Amino acid sequence: MKTILIVAPLLVGIVILLYTIIANLLRVWLDHRIKMAILERLQHDPHAPGTAEELQALLDEHSVEAVRKNHVDYVIVGAVLASIGFCTAFAAYILGHGQSSAGVYFGGVVCVAVGGILALLGLLLRYLKRLPIDSELK
Repeated sequence: MKTILIVAPLLVGIVILLYTIIANLLRVWLDHRIKMAILERLQHDPHAPGTAEELQALLDEHSVEAVRKNHVDYVIVGAVLASIGFCTAFAAYILGHGQSSAGVYFGGVVCVAVGGILALLGLLLRYLKRLPIDSELK
């Protein structure tokens, strides 16, 4: 039981990390393949409908949307990290006394602290993004 409580979060983290890496690599590969297909089409038929400038604008717009999709929301990350910290602290309480439960407890406290700081940072960033940049204080 103790081993499962310690290994399960590690396995979940590894799976999430691998998914993120593979998804981003596939997105970059797909973008590259699309650009290469468009360039091959232009190479074979330069007078095809749609100029090179229109295609470049379309590709630039697509890449801006991809950057917006990959935006990290620090409030959500902080809240999830804090909830993981609370769960590990509770698991340490269930485990009882010993070195492993003390390590799990202090790891949970660190997760709660870092998660709280990230959530506050995310809230601050949301507030600052809403403020108009060019407004003058009167």
